[in-house]
Amino acid sequence: MSTLHRIAILEERLCHAEIEEAVSTVVALEWGHTRQAAQNADLLRAFAATYDPIHSKVAFGGLIRKLTELAKIFKRAPELLNKVKEMLGDLSPANITQWVKEGKNTLLKALKKTLHDWPLGMLFKPKANIKSISDLVYNIIKNTPIGKALSKINAGAHYLDEVLNKYLPKWGSRALKAAVFIFIWFNVLEITWDVDFLLDGFTGALNLADIFASLPESALGRLLFNLGFGWNVIAPALLVRLMWLVANNYIEWIPGKGFKVYWNLMGKFDQGVEMVPV
Repeated sequence: MSTLHRIAILEERLCHAEIEEAVSTVVALEWGHTRQAAQNADLLRAFAATYDPIHSKVAFGGLIRKLTELAKIFKRAPELLNKVKEMLGDLSPANITQWVKEGKNTLLKALKKTLHDWPLGMLFKPKANIKSISDLVYNIIKNTPIGKALSKINAGAHYLDEVLNKYLPKWGSRALKAAVFIFIWFNVLEITWDVDFLLDGFTGALNLADIFASLPESALGRLLFNLGFGWNVIAPALLVRLMWLVANNYIEWIPGKGFKVYWNLMGKFDQGVEMVPV
């Protein structure tokens, strides 16, 4: 047996022990020694089986918080558990893990289709290129007549939702969308979504666009890193400002080259047209 194989086995055992400790802690706090304790322990154990301590942003304390939140959700909305069972079937660790694996692979395929396309391909640009883009947008905001209007554009702009729905469309079954949500919620994010959003996520009512539009920059970066794309991620606010500039013909995206910047159309007649490589 190789050293790497031994390390992998040790990591798996440590992960299992970590999950068991977290499950025991949450069950004791939420159900004590009631008849429901053992049944709910199996349920939490099934969802916790999707936890990956090597790549996850959720450390042990975060795992306990996730399981506690999950317990409270199912206690508050017991009908949700029945809906999840209807979609995913047997809520065993093996079955939940398989669903989440399939969901993760589907998400990966969807994102790979956008690698070289405008505008989502911008998410995968090298960090040095992101700096030049950021400087460009900052210069436009500070030094052109359209700067005030551009500064008001943020990551919540409606056209971000529209473009995400175009490039990450409604795909697959509700079960698959629920599996993707479980993967992201359990392993990537330490942000707080409201209960209605969580209910929609666990029942497969959210599209990728819904989830992506809700992510802060750090969470989006972690998601792309976990999927193997590295840490280079453009801020959502910067992306939608670029989209606004392109939509209004102030800049033009030239595939494989970068942005052609029409300074004259922004009131900077002395600068003409500039090419910003990306």
